[in-house]
Order: sequence, then C-alpha cells, then structure tokens
Amino acid sequence: MKKSQNKPFLSARRDFLKHSSLGALSLSTCASVIGVPASFLAAGTVSAATNAKFTILSQSLQGEPINCSGPMSFASAGNQAASLIDHPKSSELGTSARGTVNGTSYSGKDLEEPVELTIGGKKVLAARPWQELPQAFLNNLCGVWYRTGANAHPEMPSVKGLKGALRDDLNPNRGEELGSAIAWDTAEALGTSLKTPLVLSKNGMAGFSKGNPLTIYKPSQVKSLFAATAGSHLDPADYDNLYSQMIDQVYANVKQHGTQKQRAFLDNHALTRTQAQTIGDKLGTALDAIDGDDTVNQLRTAIAFIKLRLTPVVCVSHDFAGDNHSDKMLADEASRTLKGIDSMVQYWKMLNAAGLTDDINWVTLDCFGRTPTRNKEGGRDHFSNLTLSFMHGSGIKSGMIGGLEVNKKNQPEATGIHSRNGSKNNPDIDAESTLAAYGKTVIAAAGVDEEKTNIRVPSGKVITAALV
Repeated sequence: MKKSQNKPFLSARRDFLKHSSLGALSLSTCASVIGVPASFLAAGTVSAATNAKFTILSQSLQGEPINCSGPMSFASAGNQAASLIDHPKSSELGTSARGTVNGTSYSGKDLEEPVELTIGGKKVLAARPWQELPQAFLNNLCGVWYRTGANAHPEMPSVKGLKGALRDDLNPNRGEELGSAIAWDTAEALGTSLKTPLVLSKNGMAGFSKGNPLTIYKPSQVKSLFAATAGSHLDPADYDNLYSQMIDQVYANVKQHGTQKQRAFLDNHALTRTQAQTIGDKLGTALDAIDGDDTVNQLRTAIAFIKLRLTPVVCVSHDFAGDNHSDKMLADEASRTLKGIDSMVQYWKMLNAAGLTDDINWVTLDCFGRTPTRNKEGGRDHFSNLTLSFMHGSGIKSGMIGGLEVNKKNQPEATGIHSRNGSKNNPDIDAESTLAAYGKTVIAAAGVDEEKTNIRVPSGKVITAALV
C-alpha cells in the first residue's frame, strides 16, 4: 500500500475540503458520499484489497454473569462441571415476566431452564432466552472460556492489555490496549479517517492508545455532534446535494493532480448517485433512531461510524447484570440478562440492515466473570477463573472453545485450550494463558498478519479453531 507523493494534488484537495468542517467526522462523511476511503481524500492513499475487518469491541469493567447463563452454563454429558452453576429460580422470582428478548416475554423460570442451541454443529445448553439468537447469527458465533486472572475492577486496563502480554509495536517496553492495537494495525488497510478507537459508553470507561487517553462519547452526544458537523440531519436530499458538489470537484482534482493509479482507484470505487442516496438514507435513519445511551444505541452508533469508515475499532459497553454482589434472588441479573441477550439480537438486525455482515467482527471482553454460586447476600462476587466471551463475524468459525473443570474448592473454572481443535482435551494453551490466546486470536481475526500479530503478542498462540 503506497501513498501518492504528488504534493499539488494533496494541497488542492485540502483547499477543496476546507469548505467542510475538516474534522475526522466530516472527512469521513465526505468520503462516504462518493464511496472512497477517507484516506484517499486526505492523502491520496490507494488501498489494496484486504482481509481486514472492522471491530466492535464490547467491554465490561463490571464483569458480567454471562458465564452463568450463556452457552455451556448448564450441565450436559461431557460438561458436568456446569452443574455447579446456580441460576435464577422460579421458586424465588415467580413466573411473571422479567423482561423481553426480541419481543418475547421471559420469566425467572426461563432463566432456570436450559434450551439447546446449535453452535458449530454441536448441541450446547444455555438459558432459554438465548434461543432468540437467530441460527444465522449462531453460525458465525464462537464462545471462548478463559481466565482473566483479574479479581478487581481497577484491573480492567490490565485485562485490556492481556495482562502484560500485549505490546506497543513502536515501544516494546510500553503496554497497549487490545482495541488500540487492532485499530493501528488495520487503519491503513481499511482506509479510515482515524487510527485510534472511538469509545462509546453510557457511564464512561477510560481507554488509552499509545499512552494517550481516549475521549469517551455517549451516543446521544454523537447524534448532536454529527448533526452539527455535517450541517444537517442527513436528509437524503442533503446527501444527494453533497454528492453533486463533491463528485465533480474530486474528479477534476484527481484528473489534474493525481497519478494514473489514483485515477483508476477513483473510477473503481466512486459510487453512483443512486448508491449515494441509498447510503445517505440508511445512515440518516440509523442516527435519527438514537434515543438513549444504552448498549443497543451504542451498537447503532458504532455501525454508523463504521459505515462512514471513521475508525477501525469502536469500543462499546455491554450489560448482563454487572456488579451484582447484593442481587438478592438474582432478580436484577434475570432482568438485565434479558436486556443483554436482546442487545445481541438487535445488533444482528442492525448489522444486516446496514449490509455489513461481512465487514465487522463483534467481540466481547470482560474484566472477569461472576462466581458460579451465590454469596451470603444472594448475589455473585468477582471470579477470575471463569469468563465466557464471544467472537462473531463472517471469518469466525462457529463453536465453543475450551471448557469447564472442577477445582479443589469444588468450583467450575476454565480449562486450557487445544489451539487447533478448540477442545479442552490435550491443551497446548494452559489455562493461565487463555486470556492472551483469546486476545491474540481477536487480533488475527481482524486481519492483522501473522508477523504483526506475533509482534503485538509475542507469547501464546492464536486459537486457529476459532477462525475460518
């Protein structure tokens, strides 16, 4: 991948773009209007074909009880350790609805009873509401059992750095965060305006890139910011007018100042007027739909940002009950788990509506899991040895990676992993190294090449069983 060195061409485009707000957001808007990467407008970069994927990194500082309701959290043949996991009980919560998933009401009894899901061609058991995830979604969903080694909220930055296993590519003595590493290593291939992640959160979870703090945005703030920056509410007519203004000027600049390679690139990538109108309509609808700052709205905003090729990585937050130490009868867990599952269903719908099912990896990362059994207050405590995270995308191989075993305290905990077949048998990744292996696999899944991936995470192995 090379950049044009034709300075007059670049200067001419800078003069032209002065008439828009030249922030990353407006640059991405202009680029999306005519269908070229923002890096082409900004620097004449001609991007080669790439396997790189955008990443939505869904994180939780609180540590979620996904490990107590998700796939493989109920006992089955070959998974007897899951019999030690407590679930909400209908005898305590009753049979009234605790919430809805995909429009269907579910009670405490539904969280107590398992249902079969088909993941990776195998039957696994999860709490009944998980059945709302469409099979088409499950066909590219990979669940990974691992140990974070963390047991306190302030350790989340360390978990995002894979407990010291993740390196800054420019300074091997400085750690890096997972989202930042992926962003820097895929930005050029994806042609985005930014090389750093964008962080969306309702309550704020700090992030860093190259040692610098990242700004945290709420979706509601982004909606207002975008409207102000774009100068409109993205009415389809506005998008059409912007297309008309830009396409002729860009072509004229490229014809006068560009290289033959740049002219060919523009010919091959520029949208037609009809295509531009369609994108403008969908983007405006997506942003207009933002009505809060919860997980669904964060995901909606993330998809819109990716549609604009604003950033390679958007960090969001998920919620399946959070820090529920005092959650008597697991009542809050029951209600919020339903909302968490529903956010996954809504994400799949929005992803399809945006036409980005082949472009985005959605992955989760928790500070830790929750204790399989209840504490004296009826809730769950922090548990470093059993976390369930997900990877989803067109390049992700459906299946469940790793498994559960019973420790000396009679608690289920994550096992080691066989990197090539994903099973817990004959592992070549020991249990304490599973966090680093998971993070390294997420980096590889984003399309980062093997050499770069090994620079980022020198230790550990990629779980090839998780990749197509």
